[in-house]
Amino acid sequence: MLCADRSKAETTMRIAICDDEKRICAILAEKVGKICPDAEIITYASGKELFNADELPDILLLDIRMPEVSGMDVAKILRDRDWRKILIFITGEED
Repeated sequence: MLCADRSKAETTMRIAICDDEKRICAILAEKVGKICPDAEIITYASGKELFNADELPDILLLDIRMPEVSGMDVAKILRDRDWRKILIFITGEED
């Protein structure tokens, strides 16, 4: 189980949500926090903000459609930096 209790020797799991819509970040952070109450939940409003972080997350929920740097571009940059963690793409379409 991804969010099972980690041993004291391990660091806290870091889960990041990267979406340009604050409302989506807030909703997902609340839901993920309920599923993984011991995890550190971080939100980013853009790919640039994510790359300015001191440390990359263990799990990343990443919006595909964002201005400036798309989620697909973020994923390519992460791959080029040899980031080998869990990446979950998210997106939404309005009618």
